[in-house]
Amino acid sequence: FNCPLLAPKMSSPPKPPPPPVKTSPTVPPKQLKLNQTISSSTVQKAQSSLAWRKGRGDRTELSLEFNGIKIDLLQKTQGELQGLGTGFNVWDCAIVIGRYLEQKLSRDALVGKTILELGSGTGVVSIILSALFHDTKHIIVTDQAVCLPLIKSNIELNASKKLPGYSSLTVQECLWGAPIQINPPPPYDWIVVSDCIYPNVNNDLLLDALLRTSTPSTTILIAYEHRLDSCRNKFFTKLEPHFEVIPVTDELRITADDITIFYLKRRNN
Repeated sequence: FNCPLLAPKMSSPPKPPPPPVKTSPTVPPKQLKLNQTISSSTVQKAQSSLAWRKGRGDRTELSLEFNGIKIDLLQKTQGELQGLGTGFNVWDCAIVIGRYLEQKLSRDALVGKTILELGSGTGVVSIILSALFHDTKHIIVTDQAVCLPLIKSNIELNASKKLPGYSSLTVQECLWGAPIQINPPPPYDWIVVSDCIYPNVNNDLLLDALLRTSTPSTTILIAYEHRLDSCRNKFFTKLEPHFEVIPVTDELRITADDITIFYLKRRNN
């Protein structure tokens, strides 16, 4: 019986050594000169923003100071989860537009003027207006009916504060997209809107309300917090045929890169 000869088992050839790992040359940390300041304008803006942008949504009470006057406010927590919408909290836009009015307008800038606030929510912006400006003719605080009890409570909470424009405040319902039934009727000298442009809502209703309440002589001030490009582009594209849009570029003592204030000027068409 013949068996084939088995070839001797060959070992695998040795693997070549791995290539050397390329390393970047070590860069020594940049040294600061003794007389060099650490805070750049960017850092200062970030610090300024963080200093005032504190979470407020879980608080039922809070206070703000404008024109040396302490303004007390009530909120409802988790209003959105309860199906009440977003109008029951003080949002950052309200503080930014309030600081703009405080820092950039003289205290007699609105003497004899009728001011309408659309989408007032807690009423904070209108209360700030009453704290800043004396001898206003009317400050009309408006929102849907569900928001009005909270607005009235916040106005009454500040009744003893001697707000210069307190007697001008009136609270009224205003439904966007419907005929305006406000006393006094439109048009108005000033219209103020704070953080009322949102994704996934019909922002055409706000445009309709602005058209119903303004003329080319109306000054409109809007504070907008950027959330989605598509929301912003859609709203302002529809706005442009009817209003000239003028961004405010003034520096404030508080900053928020995602919040912009705009003046709107109604076109003659």
